[in-house]
This record gives sequence, structure tokens and C-alpha cells, in this order.
Amino acid sequence: MPIIFFLLFPIFELYVLLEFATTTSPFWAISEIVITAFVGLKLLRGEGISRLRRGLASINNKSEPLAGLIERLFMAIAGALLLLPGFVTDFIGVLMLLGPTRIYITKSIFSRFFLSGGPTRSDRDMGFDSEKSRSGNTIEGDFKRKD
Repeated sequence: MPIIFFLLFPIFELYVLLEFATTTSPFWAISEIVITAFVGLKLLRGEGISRLRRGLASINNKSEPLAGLIERLFMAIAGALLLLPGFVTDFIGVLMLLGPTRIYITKSIFSRFFLSGGPTRSDRDMGFDSEKSRSGNTIEGDFKRKD
């Protein structure tokens, strides 16, 4: 199935590009390809790759959550999609650049891969260490033992 997709997708891209060129003019089609390629190159050079490297370094230092790294990854993917010629890849790249779309995709990835195997709300409430079974006040803080 993926092989068929990779064979048919460029044909679909070319069809959409030719339809746009025939309805408007070839100048607008070529200018759209060139402009989005420059935007994609700018994203990849300035924002995408360097931010992705900093995100990986911060994950190794445990100073930034995984969601920030995923958003940086989407910025790099959006830049790569804008760099490719075609309207469908440009549309998907622009959708990845928009904040609400990125947040929605990030939440769906987190809910699918990280929360599906974990305990449900009812499992946590019925556990031994649930807050309902504790009595008294909880005081949170840091301490150091001095011997």
C-alpha cells in the first residue's frame, strides 16, 4: 500500500499543479512554487533544524517537555513540505505551520501513544495511593537532611 501511495502521489501533485496553471496562468504556478520553496528553505535553515537540535539537547538535559520537541519537529517537517514543489504538500506544510493545527496533532499523538496504555481515571481513583483514601492535609516541599 505505501508503494502505491508513493507512486500515485507525485502524479496527483502534478495534476493539481497543471490544473492551477491552466485556470490562472503558468506564471502564477511557477511563482507559487518558487515562493513556497524560499519560505521552506528559510524555515529549515533558520527555524527548523537548529531548533530541533536545541530541543533534542534540552530533552537530554531533561529541561524541556517532549511537546516542545514535537512542535519543533513539526516546524522542520513543514519547512520540508514547503520546499517540495506542489500544492498539496504546500497546503499540508501551511497547516503544520498554523498553531491550532499543530496543537491538535500534538494532542492526538500524545493521546494515542502515551495515554492509551496508561491507567484510566477509575483505575487511579481505586488504587491504594489515591487521594480519597488519605486523610489529613498534604504539605509539599523540599528538604535537606543535615547529619
